Amino acid sequence: MADLPALMRPGSMRVAWDRIIPQTNLPQDAIEGFASGNPELDHFWLDKSLTYSKIGMCAVHVAMKGEDIAGFYTISPSVIRGVGLPKSRQAGKPTMAHPSWLIGELAVRKDLRGKKENGSVGAALLCHAVHMACDLSVMAGGRLVMLDPLNDTLGKWYEDHGFLRLPDAKTMFMPLRNARSYMEQIGEPFFVF
Repeated sequence: MADLPALMRPGSMRVAWDRIIPQTNLPQDAIEGFASGNPELDHFWLDKSLTYSKIGMCAVHVAMKGEDIAGFYTISPSVIRGVGLPKSRQAGKPTMAHPSWLIGELAVRKDLRGKKENGSVGAALLCHAVHMACDLSVMAGGRLVMLDPLNDTLGKWYEDHGFLRLPDAKTMFMPLRNARSYMEQIGEPFFVF
């Protein structure tokens, strides 16, 4: 089995939520009351996420603590051309499309970011998203989990969680076989579905 990234090790985090629900189950005032402090993510949340979810562009999963939103992430099917992957990951012709699961957005409520007493809400949400990608791949296929970090600091954070950088691209990926191995080591589950 692959070694767990340091921030995914069992006992390394707790969660600051009691359930995860689809965004479509939230009342409008709850949606309007959430802010991550990142203008790009907040714009997506307020102006696009509900529409994208309703039309099938992505699924928006929301971590709730009581009636408060702790954070959210989106996941959707995607593909990546083999030519963008390192040769060791191409598994066939370089032009072959590799089915993937894209974690498109991930945000934590502003007052919970960086607070150790709540554990790492972001890391726990990322683990939940990776676990979701593993589950979805069993039903619908997939070779990779992908994401595009907003900046280099987040890129390093994702590297610390086991994601690899594509050569000459902003996109990062984790092979699903690695993700499954990590999830087996973490155990069932340290987060609440």
